[in-house]
Amino acid sequence: MKLQPTMWIAVASLLPSLCRAADPPEHEAIRQYRAYVVAARAGDVQAIQKLVVPVSKPVQPIQAVLIKIDILHERLYKQTVAQFGPIDFKKEELWEGFGQPSDDDLKDLRIKVHEDVDIAQVLMKNPHTGNHDRSALMVRRNNKWFVPSSLQLNEEDDKKPVREPQPEELQPMLKYSTHMSHEMESILDRLQKKQFKSSAEVMQALINAMPAGGEIDK
Repeated sequence: MKLQPTMWIAVASLLPSLCRAADPPEHEAIRQYRAYVVAARAGDVQAIQKLVVPVSKPVQPIQAVLIKIDILHERLYKQTVAQFGPIDFKKEELWEGFGQPSDDDLKDLRIKVHEDVDIAQVLMKNPHTGNHDRSALMVRRNNKWFVPSSLQLNEEDDKKPVREPQPEELQPMLKYSTHMSHEMESILDRLQKKQFKSSAEVMQALINAMPAGGEIDK
């Protein structure tokens, strides 16, 4: 039996959905990472808290400030671009990677899972090289994947590559992150008042706000 033209159109219209149905499901670590990016862009603290790794009570104040800083990063970047236009990353390298990944960055994500240590790398395409050589780290806890906010690299145990800060690290980390949060809020206020002449000036203000040696004396 020969198919009528209208039937060919009907069959053709089904092909995209059939192809999508055959695609493998996206890895949970990628889904969780995408959700985190969306939440950080929106400044949705409650959503972010569900996507960052659960930490012990002593570490929670640090994690709360780091969440705030991530949101401030995004707001600073957006406001800077709104005032001065797209940033030329070749001339201003320090802005590259600032804030959350763009929609283009999120279109083609790949995953590399290290099952033995409950770590996954979400790999993003580098527009300069064409390779997936940019990555965001995810950690698995109780069979769920989280953004490792406030966790530190663990050089003492290869089987546990990330760890919570040690007790002696807590206060310096909290002081530093709180300082940077306040400084970024101040810079954002100045930016909104149009006290900068270029995106380069905004970045220089951020650099100047960083304590020498990464430590806070006061």
